[in-house]
Amino acid sequence: MTITMIDLMPMILALKAFMIAWLIVFFSPIQDLINKLPIKKIKNTYLRNLTTCTNCLAFWIGLIMTLNIFVAIGAAMMAYAFQVFFKPKF
Repeated sequence: MTITMIDLMPMILALKAFMIAWLIVFFSPIQDLINKLPIKKIKNTYLRNLTTCTNCLAFWIGLIMTLNIFVAIGAAMMAYAFQVFFKPKF
C-alpha cells in the first residue's frame, strides 16, 4: 500500500491551519493590532481569549479553511501536541 499526495492532503491542510494559528498567537505585532481594534470592550475580551488559545484558534481556522470537522480536529490536536511537547512561553 502506497501513500499518495491525495491521502496526505487532510494532514497538510491541518498543518497549514496550525501554522496560521501559531503565527497569530505568538507573533506580537498581530496581538498588538488585535488589542488596538476599536470595538467594544466585551467583544475585544472574547477576541483576545480566542486569539491567545492555540488549540481553539487552530480548530476554528481549520474548520473555516476546509469546512471539514476532521481536519479541524487534526489541527487542534497538532496544536495540543505542540503545547505538550515544546511548552511555549507567552
